[in-house]
Amino acid sequence: MLLEIFILFNGLAFLFMLLALLKKDIVIYSFIAVILFIILALNTFRVETNFCEVVNETTSSWSCYTKITTDATLGYFYSGLGLFMLIYGIIMAFVGGGEAIQSELRGNL
Repeated sequence: MLLEIFILFNGLAFLFMLLALLKKDIVIYSFIAVILFIILALNTFRVETNFCEVVNETTSSWSCYTKITTDATLGYFYSGLGLFMLIYGIIMAFVGGGEAIQSELRGNL
């Protein structure tokens, strides 16, 4: 995964995580964050960055290469956040359903 795409997914994952924590009635935000965090966790082990530099200025020759970074710690971090958001989403789905049933029962009484 390219570094730019990794940063984009990282921002989107944290945005959906904040939306899930702030808007508890919309459960889909937490599950979108789960998917993005799992994608980030799987792709953290191979993040590619492209570099180009001038080899010889007189002949204007360039050399481009790809630097591959592996970071297992970020993989575990994003896996933990994905698991946290999955548990949070499941709990909020049950709590939201229970609140809907409770308000329906109160309305009938």
